[in-house]
Amino acid sequence: FVSTFTLALALRIIVQGYMEALIAGPDRWWNWFEVVQIVIGWAESFMHMHLVHVESGMLDASFFSLLRMVRMIRITRILRICRMQVFSELLVMVVGTLGGMKTLIWAVALTAFPMYGLSIMFRETLGENGGEAGTENFGTFHMAFFTVFRCTVSGECSDAWGRPIMKLVAEEDGW
Repeated sequence: FVSTFTLALALRIIVQGYMEALIAGPDRWWNWFEVVQIVIGWAESFMHMHLVHVESGMLDASFFSLLRMVRMIRITRILRICRMQVFSELLVMVVGTLGGMKTLIWAVALTAFPMYGLSIMFRETLGENGGEAGTENFGTFHMAFFTVFRCTVSGECSDAWGRPIMKLVAEEDGW
C-alpha cells in the first residue's frame, strides 16, 4: 500500500508540478500530510522487514501498533472530497444535525432529571418492601430508574409476568 500511495503522490507532483503540489497549491497541506504518512509507512515497512529476522526484541509490537494507529489518520483525507459541489447538500444536513444536537441534549436532560427524582422516591418508598408484588422493580436505584424509564418513555409499565406494576403496588401497599 505504501508503494501505491507513493506512486499516487509522485504522479500528482508530476501532473501539478512541485510548486503547485507542495508549496503554493490549495491542497498543499493535504499533500504534506500524505508525505508524512508515506515516510512513516516506508519506515515501518523497513523496520518490519529488517527486525523480523532479529530476535533481540529491541522494538516490541506496541511500537508497530503505534505507527499503524498514526497511519489510520489517513482516513481524514476523505474530508477533502466534501469541498466538491456534489456534497453541498450533505454538508447542509450534517451542519443541521450538529446544530440539533444541543436541542437533543436538552431534551434528554429535561426527561432524565424528573425520572431521576421519581426513581429515588420509588426506591426509598417501594424498594424497602423487600420484593413483594410489583415492588421488586424498585429494589435498587438502577432497577428503579429503568422501570421509571420504561413506564415513561415506552409506556410499558408491567413486571416480568406482564402484570401492571402500579396496579400491583396499589393493591399491595394501598396507594
